[in-house]
Amino acid sequence: MKNLLRRTAMWLHKWLALLVGLQILAWVLGGVVFALVPFDSWVKSGDVVRKAPKPSADTLLFPLAEIAQRHAPLRSIELIGQGKSFYYRLTDMAGKRALVDAASGQALAPPDEARIRNHAQEIYLGTAKLASVKRITEAKPRAFWLVDELNGKPNVWQANFADGLNTRLYFAPETGEFLRARSDAWVVYDFFWRLHIMDYGSGEDFNNIFLRLLAPLALLLVLSGGVMLFFTQFRKRKAVRYKAAS
Repeated sequence: MKNLLRRTAMWLHKWLALLVGLQILAWVLGGVVFALVPFDSWVKSGDVVRKAPKPSADTLLFPLAEIAQRHAPLRSIELIGQGKSFYYRLTDMAGKRALVDAASGQALAPPDEARIRNHAQEIYLGTAKLASVKRITEAKPRAFWLVDELNGKPNVWQANFADGLNTRLYFAPETGEFLRARSDAWVVYDFFWRLHIMDYGSGEDFNNIFLRLLAPLALLLVLSGGVMLFFTQFRKRKAVRYKAAS
């Protein structure tokens, strides 16, 4: 019975290692990346992107009722902070968005390159130069074509800064509203995150069929290795006792 259990464990361990070994390596490498790469400062660009300001009691805002009356009918009005300024984000009944300067009440025209450039430099807190500003139809796939840093969102403004992490700021084409920050650190993190949860599409499904299949197999690999270790140690102790008895 012991020999059968030992041989079964060896057989399982060998074939499971071939089947799930690379994925286990990806899990371990991902864990190392998640532990060592600073998340807030590098991945989320917290060191170089100005946080959205919050209004205080002293903040001068154009009367909201007048904004609503000017642009009626509206589905919603939201006060947002961008860089050092505040804006009203208007959404009409068709879902189209526009920005209004919250201090002056003046509606902003669709952005051009000069406005995106100024907005990007206002948001960016680093010391690197603004390398380029361009409007792109789609984000370039990165990290072996696995990472899409815009999650399929097309037609945006991209501002590139020449810092150590190649920080990229993205802005909405209709309003010039700041959307998100991306960098090479974010790409590396997202690449290993997708490998870690085995979701190679959106990178958000951490309970997909691949993970549900391989996780139990990885557990079997560990358990079979434990059985092999037990028998190895058992045989060593038995050999030591035999030598001592002789």
